[in-house]
Amino acid sequence: MVQGYLNWAILATFVFAYALVAGRLQRTPVSAAMAFLFGGWLLSPVVLGWLQLSVDSEGLRTLTEYCLALILFSDAAQAQLPVLRDSARLPLRLLGLGLPLTIVFGAIVAHALFPGWSLVEAGIVAVALAPTDAALGQPVVTNPHVPAAIREDLSAESGLNDGICVPFLLFLLSLAAGSMPASQGVALLVRFFLSQIGVGVLVGVCLA
Repeated sequence: MVQGYLNWAILATFVFAYALVAGRLQRTPVSAAMAFLFGGWLLSPVVLGWLQLSVDSEGLRTLTEYCLALILFSDAAQAQLPVLRDSARLPLRLLGLGLPLTIVFGAIVAHALFPGWSLVEAGIVAVALAPTDAALGQPVVTNPHVPAAIREDLSAESGLNDGICVPFLLFLLSLAAGSMPASQGVALLVRFFLSQIGVGVLVGVCLA
């Protein structure tokens, strides 16, 4: 119990310390993802050992979900819809062509590098690595010298690609584990996409 409170105190202190220097870090190549990655490594048992977290901790999962929700809502709130409407073709091409091709070529490269892996296992790695996060390219996305259309297109693509990849990842994981036949997995994947698209359109119509 004491360690749990200590973990929360350490995390809160680190977030507060980062908030104090966030403005200065924006003028450097160091992004928020880099800073928190370095902080996690420094506080972990590998170095200082101050932070003792269990991967299957319910509190950690809840915190992660809240942080992800805040990040997604923040990105959506900062989106410039007029700019995005005028250049919607680029994110559509990135998601409709670039993402599938990245997964296919990634699976081929993974299978070539690790010949002992099956195509399904190579596909799992490819699907996990294909979606990129705008936080990793924050200096580009927030750089005023980059055209606004390019910045908005990259932000929109990075916000959608991981959600698109999740069903494929779950499908490949189920195939690798042998928990369901391939035909059943494909049917479940199609139903999932149709239901999500339907819900998305319905929510958009209601909000409009």
